[in-house]
Amino acid sequence: MIHARYDASQVPSKRVRDIKQSQILSELGHKVMVLELQGDLVFASAEIMIHESMRAVENTDFLILDFTRVEVIDESALTLISDLIKSLSDLGKQVLITGHSQKYTFEEKIKQRIEVGAGSQLLNCEDIDHALEWCEQNLLANRFPLEEGEIPLAAQSLCDGLTAEELELLESLLERRSYQQGIYLCREGDLADALFFILSGQVTLSVSLASGKAGRLLTIAAGSAFGEMSMLDQGTRSADIVADLPVTCAVLNYSRLESETSSVTDQLRLKLFANVGRALAKKLRQATQEIKSLRS
Repeated sequence: MIHARYDASQVPSKRVRDIKQSQILSELGHKVMVLELQGDLVFASAEIMIHESMRAVENTDFLILDFTRVEVIDESALTLISDLIKSLSDLGKQVLITGHSQKYTFEEKIKQRIEVGAGSQLLNCEDIDHALEWCEQNLLANRFPLEEGEIPLAAQSLCDGLTAEELELLESLLERRSYQQGIYLCREGDLADALFFILSGQVTLSVSLASGKAGRLLTIAAGSAFGEMSMLDQGTRSADIVADLPVTCAVLNYSRLESETSSVTDQLRLKLFANVGRALAKKLRQATQEIKSLRS
């Protein structure tokens, strides 16, 4: 019945967070539980799923139920699932259902049994990743209100440890670019010859799936950067990058960095590479943790 069980501290969303937000979510991620269901849901199997769900949410605020791998859901199972959602709602817990986009009958019958208001998230997230992101945003909402204006270069994660002189040199090498919502900053296969520091707005990196849909790899907000892998190999872009909101970037073309020759430039390169290495190591550790959680 249960294909996989994990919480948001083990498998977070693909939205990139800064250090403070990541720390908070590692502490509070247990409040978001994900159950990936599988097989046919009839009365007996649904009863087992309900029992497992109630156990899983004892210390959580959010439950994500994913039906992607579920083939059959009979009427008795629908009744039990509806009763579970209502019971958890009465306890102040939020349920989000994912993997329902191709299950129209299931979706409609859930709506018939449960009053789904305009602001409800019950059926509002297409997949687990977006449901996780929504839950994370709720956990962070009171601690990190939305920032207005631009994130200065000195506060960018890849600029950690740079001196005032090195920052001044870096700023002199940057080109400021702005993009409207929905515009592609880069396309998969483009030459990867620059690093983009996001000063304001938000971008999503995605790849085309066999189904024809776009699969999200990462969502990156102001204060972070993309294109750091190309500092190492200067190959081609491995994903499409689109502006989710109006975006302003400071773009470092690698040829400009390489053309500079001074002791300050040498230190700048060294620190940028070190920060890139730490960022990639963090991503690798997170990927390892996710694989362990999904296979356990």
